Amino acid sequence: MNIGIITVREHNFHPNRRLMEAADAKGHRITLVHPYRVWAGLGGGMENLDVVLPRQGTTLGNACLLLIHHFSMMGIPLVNNLNSIRSDKKQFFALRTLSAARIPAPDTVLVNVEADARTV
Repeated sequence: MNIGIITVREHNFHPNRRLMEAADAKGHRITLVHPYRVWAGLGGGMENLDVVLPRQGTTLGNACLLLIHHFSMMGIPLVNNLNSIRSDKKQFFALRTLSAARIPAPDTVLVNVEADARTV
């Protein structure tokens, strides 16, 4: 199985290295996909991936979301789907989603201006 990992880190980054070692031990291959160095095209180029694991963390930007969407549209399974990634992009939105589903979440206030934070 060829597993794509969306990451801005290189092969020597400890979590990437450990994932690569574990995959190799099971006979799988890891392809690191840097979201800002790969060009998604309608002609393909990444069809050889069997599954994609988005692990971009705080580096998530619009280009990365488009790449995740591109993999989804290609029919490549994603470990974390686009909607879950998009909802977690903003912590407040994620907490509101939990609250709306009646799942306990910490009391949270969205503050847009630093001066307003002092009044909360």
